[in-house]
Amino acid sequence: MILDFFNSIWAIDRRYADQFMPTVQRMLSGQADMQGQELLKQQQMLEAPVYFSLNPASNFSSNRNEPQQGDVAVLSYKSAIVKYSQSCGPRGTEAFADDIRNAANDPRIVAIIIDMDSGGGAANAIANPRAAILEAREKKPVIGYAGNGLVASAAYGIMSACTEIFATYEDDQIGSIGTYCTLMDYEAALSSELQARVESIYASQSTAKNDFYEAWKKGDDTIIKARLDQFNQNFINSIKEVRGSIISEEVFDGRIVMANDAVSFGLIDGIKSFASVIERAFELSNNNTNNSNTKMKILVPNMDAAIDAINAGATVTTEALQAANDNLSPRGLKLSLVGEDATTQLTQELNAAKTAATDMQSRIDALTTELASMKTEREAIASSVGLTVAQNGDLIDQNSDPVELINAVDAVVDQRDAYGRKAGVITVDASQQIDNTEHEEKDPSIVYLDKNFPNK
Repeated sequence: MILDFFNSIWAIDRRYADQFMPTVQRMLSGQADMQGQELLKQQQMLEAPVYFSLNPASNFSSNRNEPQQGDVAVLSYKSAIVKYSQSCGPRGTEAFADDIRNAANDPRIVAIIIDMDSGGGAANAIANPRAAILEAREKKPVIGYAGNGLVASAAYGIMSACTEIFATYEDDQIGSIGTYCTLMDYEAALSSELQARVESIYASQSTAKNDFYEAWKKGDDTIIKARLDQFNQNFINSIKEVRGSIISEEVFDGRIVMANDAVSFGLIDGIKSFASVIERAFELSNNNTNNSNTKMKILVPNMDAAIDAINAGATVTTEALQAANDNLSPRGLKLSLVGEDATTQLTQELNAAKTAATDMQSRIDALTTELASMKTEREAIASSVGLTVAQNGDLIDQNSDPVELINAVDAVVDQRDAYGRKAGVITVDASQQIDNTEHEEKDPSIVYLDKNFPNK
């Protein structure tokens, strides 16, 4: 633990960390911690798994022995978060992760409660137990219980992976999501202790080795802060991945709050007594669609081989289904399968949806081609009068000034008429007044200025 203290990034509430300073001081001074082994024994007793059974009358009882069929397992962690178990200190999260995986894989256990009372600890001790909880959730509900004092920083980082989280008392404290580190100038300490010069010499190519530490000794904490920021963001992102939009951005400044505020900020899902949390675990296990094995075992424990076959994922025959329902009917329960007709209907609807999607894509492709053709034609018209089509679709002249399309077309017509008159192809006679009733005698070589009389 002493090595972790001076070499790790910490996700821990500072007030909680300061409680360990007397122990650290004794270790640094070489004094044996005479109480360490006794404290370890007490902690092991405190953190021993407890199993709760539900009887037919919907009452539950606990035992500290082997779990029975249909039990809820309570796994406790009530000390500083450290990665590896200490000989005279806290039990490590690597061992705790093993407990979680063992409970998840035990078919007798239908749900897991993670009971934590910890102010946090080493940031590198979060990942494995958190991953174990996420894995367990694929098989059975995992409820976090923060109702016994304090769940902060690294402890919350682990618990945030649970299916649901509850506290019990108003003064339960939750949060402190943040990171920091403690650095110690070993060379200065050793020089003072040994009354000798102590200095670190690096290989010529090792310019970045221990760069944060060497920079810190010179009063520059830029590098270490950049690394802390990166780790802290990963820490926050891991919580968001599970809590999602439920959790408020405000809590990521490292604040710690009491239970009611923790509910408001989305850190926890409610306030319940421990007994209610156990009841909730049984309730979720009954509704758990990812765990048909344990769900069936709770409803009808050890009643029929047909149900065991269904639990094991075997192909369900009509006979097996009837046999299972014979045992379930006294409890008002019944199993049913999706019939072939329903499956066929769903398949037909899916195929129709695929066909509609293909047709829609074809229409989109045709419209895209037509749009590209119109764009090319527009660019050709613009180019004929010295204009350019801008990226935003506007027509612009050589001075990059916008030009209306109708003005550009008028310019083309005017230019055409001017060339026609010069070439003698178009003759304009303004002196003739044409009566609309005499349009059949109109000379086709003359362009008449009477706008009401169309040329033929």
